[in-house]
Amino acid sequence: MSEESKATLLRLFEDLLNGNNLAVLDEIVSPDFVNHSPSMGVTPDREGWRTSLGRILAALSDMHYEVYDLIGEGEMAALRFTSQATHVGELYGIAPSGRTVYWAGMFICRVVDGKMMERWEMRTDMTMLQQLRGGSS
Repeated sequence: MSEESKATLLRLFEDLLNGNNLAVLDEIVSPDFVNHSPSMGVTPDREGWRTSLGRILAALSDMHYEVYDLIGEGEMAALRFTSQATHVGELYGIAPSGRTVYWAGMFICRVVDGKMMERWEMRTDMTMLQQLRGGSS
């Protein structure tokens, strides 16, 4: 089971985020999904997460996540990551800047039958916001 959980999580990062392919969400995330780390203003379900991811994919081009320490135990999988992208669209109310931004985080999920059921994530969003506004990282 842990190999299935790790493969599902890795697919999120490789195919959806790095591949800029939001359609993958329906393949790997359950309709009964619960997002324990939703963005402000969206529901804590699959459709809310789709909205958040769509905004990010539209606002950031050339996005690349580097995955580290992928681990799995039973239904649970976790990893840490670093990422970078170019700010090309409005994000968090900030107009496109053309800046390259960097952030990092940790991601944990629960997977059942190849579908992500729950998600927890911590990111360095404040670092990204400073970079979007032209401050130092």
